[in-house]
Amino acid sequence: MKKEIRRSILYKRTKQDPNDKKPKDESIINKISADPLFQQAKEILSYMPIHGEVDLVPLIDKFPDKDFILPRVDMGTNDLKLYKINDLDDVEKGSFDVMEPRTDLEQIPPEKIDLVFVPAVAYDKKGHRIGYGGGFYDKILKKIRARKIGVAYEFQIIDEAPVEEHDVPVDEVITESNIYK
Repeated sequence: MKKEIRRSILYKRTKQDPNDKKPKDESIINKISADPLFQQAKEILSYMPIHGEVDLVPLIDKFPDKDFILPRVDMGTNDLKLYKINDLDDVEKGSFDVMEPRTDLEQIPPEKIDLVFVPAVAYDKKGHRIGYGGGFYDKILKKIRARKIGVAYEFQIIDEAPVEEHDVPVDEVITESNIYK
C-alpha cells in the first residue's frame, strides 16, 4: 500500500506546473512565518527540497537571525547528522543526489533543535507520514523533543497512512490551504 501511495503522490508532485507550485510554497511559507512557535525558535531543522517537495529555502534568507540546520546522510551509519548552515553556499550534492550541508560545518546535536520541518511523500490528518522508505527521519525524530511540523501540498494528505511500530508522527501538518493539528 505504501508503495502505491508513494508512486501516485510522487508522480503528482513532480509533475506540478511551477506556476501552480510557487504560490502554494509562498502560502506555506507565510503560514510558517506567522506561527508563534517558528517566531520563537532559534535552531530550526529544515531540509533541501527534492522531487517537487515544498521549497522552504526562502526562509533561510528571510530570517537571517535564525539558525537553520540541515540533515546529511551518514552512509556509514545510515543516520542523519545535523549541520548548521550560514547560507546556501554551505550545501553540496550528497547522498542520493540530495543537496546536503558540508561536513566541515558545525554539527548540532538533536536535543538542541527548537523546531523541525519534516518532509514526506504523504501525511494523514493525524500526522502520520509516509516517507521515502529509508527510515532516516524516523530515527532522528525519535531523538528530537521539539515540535515537529510536516509540510506538504493538500493533494499529499491522505485519509489514513499505514503506521508501523517505528514510525514517528508529526505534531501538525501545514499545507497551502490548511493546518492539521
